[in-house]
Amino acid sequence: MRSDDRQAVNRQARLSCRLQFESLELRQLLAAYLVSSLSDVNVADDGVLTLREAIDAANAASGADSIQFQDGLAGVIQLRQGPLEVRDTVTIVGPGASVIGLDGTLLDPTPDRLNGDGQSAIVVVPRSTNPCAELHLSGLSVFNVDRVAIAGMWGSIAGVNFQANRGAIEQGLCLRPANDAAKWLNVTDSFFYQNVADVGGAINATQLRVEGSVFIQNEGRAGGALSVRGQLEVTSSSFLANLSNDDGGAIYASGGVSPSNAFFANSTFVDNKTRGVSSGDAASGGALALRVFDEVHVIGSTFSANQIITLSGAAVGSGAAIDYSGNGDVVIEHSTIADNFFSGPLASVGRVGGVDFNSSGQFILANSILANNDALQFTGRLEATYSLVGVSTVAGLPPTNGQPDELGNLVGSITQPIDPRLEPLQDRADYQYVHHLKADSPARNAGDPLFVPNVDLLNYDQRGVGFRRVLGGRLDMGAIETAFASDGDLSNDGKLDHADVDVLCAAVRAQATTREFDLDGNGQLDEGDLSYLVHTLLRSQLGDANLDGLFNSADLVQVFVVGEYEDAIVENSSWGDGDWNCDGEFNTRDLVAAFQEGAYSAESSPVAAEQPVTWTLAHAWLVGIRGLLDSGDNRFRVAKLSGVS
Repeated sequence: MRSDDRQAVNRQARLSCRLQFESLELRQLLAAYLVSSLSDVNVADDGVLTLREAIDAANAASGADSIQFQDGLAGVIQLRQGPLEVRDTVTIVGPGASVIGLDGTLLDPTPDRLNGDGQSAIVVVPRSTNPCAELHLSGLSVFNVDRVAIAGMWGSIAGVNFQANRGAIEQGLCLRPANDAAKWLNVTDSFFYQNVADVGGAINATQLRVEGSVFIQNEGRAGGALSVRGQLEVTSSSFLANLSNDDGGAIYASGGVSPSNAFFANSTFVDNKTRGVSSGDAASGGALALRVFDEVHVIGSTFSANQIITLSGAAVGSGAAIDYSGNGDVVIEHSTIADNFFSGPLASVGRVGGVDFNSSGQFILANSILANNDALQFTGRLEATYSLVGVSTVAGLPPTNGQPDELGNLVGSITQPIDPRLEPLQDRADYQYVHHLKADSPARNAGDPLFVPNVDLLNYDQRGVGFRRVLGGRLDMGAIETAFASDGDLSNDGKLDHADVDVLCAAVRAQATTREFDLDGNGQLDEGDLSYLVHTLLRSQLGDANLDGLFNSADLVQVFVVGEYEDAIVENSSWGDGDWNCDGEFNTRDLVAAFQEGAYSAESSPVAAEQPVTWTLAHAWLVGIRGLLDSGDNRFRVAKLSGVS
């Protein structure tokens, strides 16, 4: 096996290992408390239970206790008595970020200024005994706290909205035994908006895992949104318009003690900025500034419109998208890095608009787009495969004169740069901005022709389940797979599913003559096009009503439950209802055609062919916050909380 093959296998093995989700630690809940009042008092025997009283009771009881909220309780808890102190492990489960909020305004002597002179909303108090106290918080909002909203944090955050705080989360300095490995801070499905801190505008942590979360307009030195001093994993998250007054417009992270890795997957970095604090002060890493990691791995992600704001003076930072320095490897796969730039008085002398790689390790680019960035696209010895590099000035990656080289790369020169022909950034309404390819893009169907996903993550593009990684028979370069009608996306929704079959069948019945429906290219619109769509593009078979990849009992149950078998209603059936020959009916002919194909299986499907697109964020509060952003009103309106007039 060649050395580069071994390296690819090793990288995939590490990726596969990294994507094995950790099982949740089982905890015995020794006591459960039900909050029945929104007041912030601690009064014994008054017939109600406040959140403060519940936390104090959990502190007094031994073991991992839980706190929930009474059904129908909704509104804002105005914190008055100082921080809520967590001294023993507790799980607090709120009904939703749009239902219950913690407001820190009354803990701030100068509520009109976010200057750090207030008190935290929650403090996890460190202790010398092991294990350390942990907080597991979900389903509420925390806002207007003029000090880090949650201090000393150990545990997990899920479905929490943080807005207008002097920092949202600061991981604690727990006194742990020397042989006890540091724990991860886990943040999932949460929203961080306009938090400001000295270090890491939203989160300052030692070991952090972020999933399904959104960070918008946060500001801090050394990481506009995140500052991390250890291992870091970010998946399915978006970082938009964050600002750092030092390195790392979105994230600043330093690996520290080995082994240390930084991993980014299916994430968006758009319009993040970094700038120095005074004349001559250089800042680097418009989106990411990464230091001293053993390996940095970026997969299925988009970096666009990030910038370095230059100031007057002689110093200019570098890496408008990514800046890395250390001795480790950087691996970027299935990603798009484009349109990152320099601004300000020294913009014209900016060094690297793409990836600034300063390391003795390997810099690997695969199935990706690195183009249209200001100045140089990259520095360092780049090893590229099946990638589009707009301009290369290094001997190891020479221009390819418009044709792919032996490793499938398309590489431009200063005099003849290659334009990847990208559509403008498109917002998918979930804050996940992406660049689609134009129909004439040289990156279309130009990725690795032998690409076979060997982990679930690689079955889909950056957008996740529902968006196949391969359309049109071959992988696209870049973060997403752009669907065209010739690829089977007849419903024009960016994915392949039953809707495309239904559109094709309607065209067959209408005897349409539009070329876009002639998928098999034989000049006719007939059941051959249905066969091509189902078998070749969807990788399925007749009878697979739920498009899970198999024709089995689950499909039969589905179609007979719908109840359209040989009914008296004309052309009322679709693919999911049992119409597998495009006549608009579910009858014996469909069953005969499906069983004649000989693909019926009694086994459950091990592969999900196409599932509806889901976004993991809690839509109730996400839509509410988006409304505020769109309206230009940056204040948190209490009236947005359900149950509050």
